[in-house]
Parts: sequence; C-alpha cells; structure tokens
Amino acid sequence: MTAPDHETMPCEQCGERFENLAMHWEKSQTCLPPPLQADTKAHILGALLGGAHIREGPTGNRFLEYNTSSEALAKWLAEQLGHLGKYGTVYEYEQSHRVRTISHPELSGYEALLTTDGCTLPTEITTDETEWIHTEDAGTFTLSPAVARVWYTLSGSRYEGASTPIPRLRRGSIDATAEDWQSLLGQFSPRVYERQVRLSDGVAWFDFIGWDPESPATEQWLTNAELTTGTQCPDCNQFFKQIKYHWSQTDCSPPEE
Repeated sequence: MTAPDHETMPCEQCGERFENLAMHWEKSQTCLPPPLQADTKAHILGALLGGAHIREGPTGNRFLEYNTSSEALAKWLAEQLGHLGKYGTVYEYEQSHRVRTISHPELSGYEALLTTDGCTLPTEITTDETEWIHTEDAGTFTLSPAVARVWYTLSGSRYEGASTPIPRLRRGSIDATAEDWQSLLGQFSPRVYERQVRLSDGVAWFDFIGWDPESPATEQWLTNAELTTGTQCPDCNQFFKQIKYHWSQTDCSPPEE
C-alpha cells in the first residue's frame, strides 16, 4: 500500500516520492543527496574538532557520527548539520545519545583531516564566517567563527573562578602538540594543560565566536537541567549520569583519592 503524499517526500533527481528519502539515497545507484551548503560544511568541521567521527556507510559513502550524554545537545547538532542531520537519526546508544547523519559522497573529503588520535588542528584563524577552507588538498583548514561555535558547544566549558569567564577546550579529540595550540590560539592567551586548553582572554574568544558570555542562551548546555544532573567530571566540567562509563571512554580521569 502506497503512503499518501503528505507522508512522503519528493526526490528532486528522480521525481519520485518516498517515505524515507534518506534510505532512497542510501540504496540508489543514480540519486544522491543534495550538495552540502557552506554553513553545513563549516559545522561539520566544528563537529569533528568537538569529537565527531567519519564512518563508512553501506554504499561506500561516509557519514558523520557523534556521541554525547545530552539528548538536547544531540538534537542541536543534528539541526546544525542541515539535511545531513534532518534525514539522519538521533537515538540512545550505550548510556549516551548518538547523532548519525545520512551518508554523503562529500564527507569522504574530510577524512584527510582525521588521524588515529583525532582531528587535526586548524592552521590559522579568520574572522570571515564563510572562509574556513585554507588549503583543502593539504588536509588543513582555517578556524572561522562558524567552525568555532560548534566546536566550543560540543567540546568547551567555562571556568567561573575568575572575574571574567575563562573558556576551556578539551584536547582529547584533537591531534596537536602544545606548540600547535599556542600558535593557533595565541591571540586568546592560551594556557595548555594535559587534557584541556584554557583561554585566559575569554572576552576576545566570545567576541570571536559571536557570543555574549553574560547571555543565558550562550551556554545553554551548561545551565540546561538535563545536563546538570548526575556527577560532574573534574577534567571536562560536564555532567554525566554514568560518570565511570565516561571516564572509561575518554581521556578524562577520576579525581585522585
């Protein structure tokens, strides 16, 4: 029995309608999902810096995958990824929430940025929202505000024990030396530790990514009741209902007795 039109979506390439358009693209030999938009590409880079991975799908095309303890954060990331996330899935997986996008041929181009230890660090900074590719063939890219906002949302936190908030970025998902961090983020006065980087000039960082640190909406993930339940990890400053599982799966470690 064919589903009514209001329960299906049209494929712009073949003109047919499908209940699951993403599944059609996955299985089709001729139809592909729409090209990635510029903002989606920047958000993909931010997600990779924040700990997302590129996996191989059933047709050989790649998809993006990200795990988090927060359902709200998973849904937010899916929204940032355009039709990749719209037609993808967000579901519970082993004590966490997983974002899995649809497969897309353009995602294979991001594998050059990934190593066995994580995502490579951008090589320089630009204040231009749309100018984030540096030298794509060399596997490097530029940190733009659009990239940085997603990165910081997924991997950042704030240290509140100062007169102004000090942003922190986890190092666990990045393949870079302390010198690389200093070179990239020097204008924000970084202090590089084993598991995190603290940006002493938080005002400049929040100005760069376009956020008002005093706005409640800026750090909704830190104030959201969903996230502030459970046990707080002293390394990444985030809350987890299964803190021991978090320590077993990341570079974070429990406090010394």
